[in-house]
Amino acid sequence: MVRDELNIELRNNAADLYSCRKLTRQAALKMGFAGDDLWSIISAVFEACANALTHGANNGAASVHLHIRPHPDKFEAVVTDSGKGFSCPDNTPIPSPSSHRGRGIPLMREFMDEVAFERNGGMKVKLVKYLREKG
Repeated sequence: MVRDELNIELRNNAADLYSCRKLTRQAALKMGFAGDDLWSIISAVFEACANALTHGANNGAASVHLHIRPHPDKFEAVVTDSGKGFSCPDNTPIPSPSSHRGRGIPLMREFMDEVAFERNGGMKVKLVKYLREKG
């Protein structure tokens, strides 16, 4: 099932992060995702949005965007911000249990089929999860 694209601008507040989760869930459900795959999508998109708001929004400016693109065979979300970006090696390890930070990127990679980072006047994170055949 292919639905309309979704574009939202996020501000750095709990209500917008809640909306991010809710809208991501609705879009993924409409595309046929359920169970663990649905949870993985919601978690990864939430993490990307939270990271962008924490690290990429310049001085609290409303400059984080979530774009969900429906496809017949996959869920695709792109999160962009206007921050300076960062270099992200492909093998970023999950930190020790005592660490309070640093789990987001490894978890996004674990939960999604494709994760790409691009610096281009800010940071762009592309997340893809393929729809699996039922049965």
